Amino acid sequence: MKAAPGRFMVGVTDLGGYSDALSAFRGPERLCMDLIDCPEKVLRLREPILEAWRWMFDRLHRIVADTLEGCIGWMGIWAPGTTFHPQNDFSCMISNEMFEEVFLPALLEQFHHIEYSVYHLDGPDAVRHVDSLLAVEELPAIQWVMGAGNGPMTRWLPLLKRIQAGGKRVFFRCEAGEVEELMRELSSRGLLMLTRAETEDDARELLKKVKAWTHD
Repeated sequence: MKAAPGRFMVGVTDLGGYSDALSAFRGPERLCMDLIDCPEKVLRLREPILEAWRWMFDRLHRIVADTLEGCIGWMGIWAPGTTFHPQNDFSCMISNEMFEEVFLPALLEQFHHIEYSVYHLDGPDAVRHVDSLLAVEELPAIQWVMGAGNGPMTRWLPLLKRIQAGGKRVFFRCEAGEVEELMRELSSRGLLMLTRAETEDDARELLKKVKAWTHD
């Protein structure tokens, strides 16, 4: 933090959350069985884990806020207040009913605690939970990660449109050659795309074109 001002941002580290901690403690396979054999024990750990998460997030954020303006998370997105990227990669292994009953309440606690949340939605098997996330008023944005072998990003236009139609901002990575089609099909409002170019000149040319493709 002493070296950061005027040079770079320092973010609160990726602390995960309730599902991440459970999966790390028990392993994904055993946690699946726990949810069937002893769900009450799984639920009993929700508040202790969240209490530890809140304590650690607040402590780390105070260190950052004493020196830097705003906050940044592992996605590299700056916010004027507290920001974090809740996730539940374990959710790809469970039904939507179990997600809403066991894990969504913990996510809601994180959304309430953070001023600017971006949910990390990872992989095709997690898509079954999108409607549950869209219904959360406290969640302003969703990052979609399609996973290896599931591209191109244009394949996921129906999902991206669904997220936008649900009133959420959307963030994803894509190839430079996909930018025009994605921008043509999606609203530019609340849209954040991360891509790359071979050269600086290519990048500047793409930025010029983006201005023409921008629309509500």
